[in-house]
Amino acid sequence: VGAQLVSHASGLRVLPCAVAPGEAGLMNNVTQVEAIVKTLNTMCKLLVLDSGTSIVEATRRIAPMCETVTVITDPTRPSVLQTKALLADLTTLGLATGKIDVIVVNRAPSSIQMAWQQVEQLLGYKVALIITPAAELAQQAIEAGMPMVLLRPESFTAEQIKQLTTQLVQKIRL
Repeated sequence: VGAQLVSHASGLRVLPCAVAPGEAGLMNNVTQVEAIVKTLNTMCKLLVLDSGTSIVEATRRIAPMCETVTVITDPTRPSVLQTKALLADLTTLGLATGKIDVIVVNRAPSSIQMAWQQVEQLLGYKVALIITPAAELAQQAIEAGMPMVLLRPESFTAEQIKQLTTQLVQKIRL
């Protein structure tokens, strides 16, 4: 597994997903995915997994091993309803609500966004953090191949992401 990690200039090491659509089925090899996660967990202090938006069998096996789960949603009614269903699925896997954080990332035009209070009411979860839109900064970061927090560390979005990082670190006590 270590040989497959890609080092980024920021210091992060990443195990990238398969880019060929035909390789998406690799997630169905649950035993292998579980072994990879267990191995990666021994190689670092903090392991961040992006499991996507659905709960596949691999997610069912891995989620209970997580100290904390961060669920990201857009503040639009369809996204929030999908998030509500995802949160219900996560709790059926045995994750305590205290292990789950909800982050709102504003990507939609403000005219169709729900207020964070409405999001909390609909989900039944407190919103841990709100990330404001930064489409131009996101595009610049993509083109530069670096995280937004390194490209523009003084930006409001970078401050919000640093706040999220601080919250996560405090929660898991690194």
